[in-house]
Amino acid sequence: MRKIICFTDSLGSGGAQRQLVGLACMLKEQGYDVSVLLYYDNPFYKSILDKAGVSSVVIGNTANPIKRLCGLYRFFKKQPCDVVISYQETPSLIACLLKPFFRWRKLIVSERNTTQKLTWRDRLRFLLYCFADMIVPNSYSQANFINSTYPRLSSKVNVITNFVDTDKFKSANDRKRGNKLVVVASEKPEKNFERFVAALALLKQRGLTIKAEWYGLRGASLSIYQDFVATKGVADMLDIYPPQTDIQEVYQNADYFCLPSLFEGFPNVLCEAMSCGLPVVCSNVCDNPHIVKEAVNGFLFDPYNVQQMADSIEHIAQLSTAEYETISCNNIERSRQIFSKTAFVVKYKTIIES
Repeated sequence: MRKIICFTDSLGSGGAQRQLVGLACMLKEQGYDVSVLLYYDNPFYKSILDKAGVSSVVIGNTANPIKRLCGLYRFFKKQPCDVVISYQETPSLIACLLKPFFRWRKLIVSERNTTQKLTWRDRLRFLLYCFADMIVPNSYSQANFINSTYPRLSSKVNVITNFVDTDKFKSANDRKRGNKLVVVASEKPEKNFERFVAALALLKQRGLTIKAEWYGLRGASLSIYQDFVATKGVADMLDIYPPQTDIQEVYQNADYFCLPSLFEGFPNVLCEAMSCGLPVVCSNVCDNPHIVKEAVNGFLFDPYNVQQMADSIEHIAQLSTAEYETISCNNIERSRQIFSKTAFVVKYKTIIES
């Protein structure tokens, strides 16, 4: 039985963590000896691992990167394994630094975002990818970037897009159409919160009745964003909430979904909303056009253009009942075709065993 360690920063509420937790559980079901390694203690998704019988351990929980690296080195020294699968930039960089010291059969690094501008950390990471056996972007946009910018790595690149648990993320049987629009995104600047608020203000001027909810803002930032919404005069249109563990219930109680990001990898939340049968509007960037076909299962807009964003939201809010049901059915069917858990884990098994 191959021993696999899935490595990321924490079990926080991000999309990358959600995908890694899902992968660990699926590999466990396939008969592998799987554990999850972390260096920050954030147990948001820990209950899912516990339920699946996947152990997790936090090593190097310190702000000092040298102490963290030494702690992780000692862990791998005591816990030999066959395969390491790292998610996110810093864990992948760390895994590449450690690879020459251990006899791992395979190191698989996963790219979870699209590189917009090469920083020195990015350059270092791609340099160290010479130690990786396989590079797995979750988006075709990032694969194209790597292939064109670092052609020496192209033979290692293998795209595996995100999965969706379509048994969990499904349409509510008793849902009645209303006017609730949901956004699920963090407080990162690229999530485009301010332009989204400006689009709501424009819709209010037009007299469109819509109730929006934004999930994913936390801590001190919550009150800051609430104050910003109030100053823009749309406090009656937008409510803000922290991340939710049972996010599928949020989708099932909504009528539409919006993702206004300036850039994305392969967005979990967009795929999950579609799987729940929600018509969607999203920015026309990165892999979004691969997921959303204009007027077939949603609408696309320029995320820098507030008027376009408002037009798309207005368009989807004014769909006829027949149009709404058609798009809803299209999204459910498309989710089953391209976000399959089975296809996702089979692709990883192929890499592990090849």
